[in-house]
Amino acid sequence: MTGTFDEVFESSQLPLHPPHSEAMYQTLFEHAGDAILVVHGQTGKIVDHNPTAVQLTGFSDGELHGMSLSDIWLPDEPAPADATLLPGLAPGIARGSHRRKNGALLPVEVNSRRIEFRGEELLLLIVRDLSSHHAQAKGTAGKRDAKAVAQARRDIEELAQSKEDLAILFDISSAISKEIELGKLLDQALAMITHLGLFDVQRKGAIFLVENERLTLAAHLGLDEAFCAAHQSLKTGDCLCGLVASTGTQLVSGNIAKDKRHDITYPGMIPHGHAIVPLSTGGNTVGVLCLFLPPNKGVDERKLRLLMAIGNQLAVAIEKINLYQKTKKLSLHDPLTGLANRHFMNISLKNNMAGAKRSGRPFSLILLDLDHFKQYNDSFGHVAGDKLLSDVGSLMSREVREVDLIARYGGEEFLIILPDTGEQEALEVAERIRDSIISYEFRYSRQRPTTRITVSAGVATYESSISEVDVLVARADAALYRAKENGRNQVLPWLTGGH
Repeated sequence: MTGTFDEVFESSQLPLHPPHSEAMYQTLFEHAGDAILVVHGQTGKIVDHNPTAVQLTGFSDGELHGMSLSDIWLPDEPAPADATLLPGLAPGIARGSHRRKNGALLPVEVNSRRIEFRGEELLLLIVRDLSSHHAQAKGTAGKRDAKAVAQARRDIEELAQSKEDLAILFDISSAISKEIELGKLLDQALAMITHLGLFDVQRKGAIFLVENERLTLAAHLGLDEAFCAAHQSLKTGDCLCGLVASTGTQLVSGNIAKDKRHDITYPGMIPHGHAIVPLSTGGNTVGVLCLFLPPNKGVDERKLRLLMAIGNQLAVAIEKINLYQKTKKLSLHDPLTGLANRHFMNISLKNNMAGAKRSGRPFSLILLDLDHFKQYNDSFGHVAGDKLLSDVGSLMSREVREVDLIARYGGEEFLIILPDTGEQEALEVAERIRDSIISYEFRYSRQRPTTRITVSAGVATYESSISEVDVLVARADAALYRAKENGRNQVLPWLTGGH
């Protein structure tokens, strides 16, 4: 197995990270002050490394790649039971020596973590050179230099914290990158973040989405109806969350009772603090993550930076889902009217036909056409014609149920699918739509008076003798043709025998 750090992110076997997170990890990998080695879990061969590893060992890039870890790693302690084929190493921290190319031995500390890549196990090693601390210790006639020891301990703690931060970012990014439903993504993100003991936050929080200077409460955890009701009309600039949304900068408030910026109250509110970070990507704040702190508790800079990184990842995931949903909608909807297109219509027709055959329950179609639309277009222009089609689509949508589907059939024709609807009910729906359209005053120009239009419609209802969807559509079309032949501005059903 051969692989590089870049390929880990590109591999379909691992959850894909947002582009900016991949760049962040690549920067850490290339510019880290500690040596980083990626070792194959079974062969013990080095498959990737960063520039610091070359400096530490003295071996060139070509020499390190494919070298056995046992050739340069000498552990201080015997191999633990779970070390597999890697001598003296198991996940965690170990001390030992690294053999340089010139034969010199360097005291090092290795922090290791197992990862999965393309179905195989890898070991990620972060190697810290401890030689400077050893030299200081020997230069004091056998007495340990307290400052050097303290610094070494701080270095070890920072290394462990860096590993912990990297693991948290990896786990959260892996989880949220799999979701394509926004609600589930936000609920999962809140649950994961508040569950982390690292931040010392309460098991409650909220995520607001920002659009047109308004904040919408999109997800919440551990919060009651009073909180939700008090935050229904939040605008950018309002209270602490609105302030973060407007500035795009993080905010920590130790106690909202003493913070004048917190100007929203609600029944049952108890003293608490807040850690609030913007969900930003590309300079655009798409949301706000609001976490609850125990009163008079803060968040240190390191943890706040980690929260900001998590917020950035979450923002990219939100944008990805929004783009997916927008693309999906465009692929299934008519761009002019926003109604279903022919592709979406055909899917719905087949599903309703299959359901009707199984259950024996009827469903009906209304095929509707705008009367004299060509004349309208010729008189007022195609821009006015497009607006008319869009307005008619909106009027029809008000007169049908959520389960019904209106599709732009073609030109000025519309097909309405009515599940679980018999002929008489469908005729009533069609008449209601016809009345709402003929009663509406369409304005095609501010300089000219409003105008009215009429529509004609044909209705057809499924019956067990119909084996194909096309037959039902043809019946609705035949009924529409009769309505136009009879003088337009009317609704007619399909008659047995086509009469």
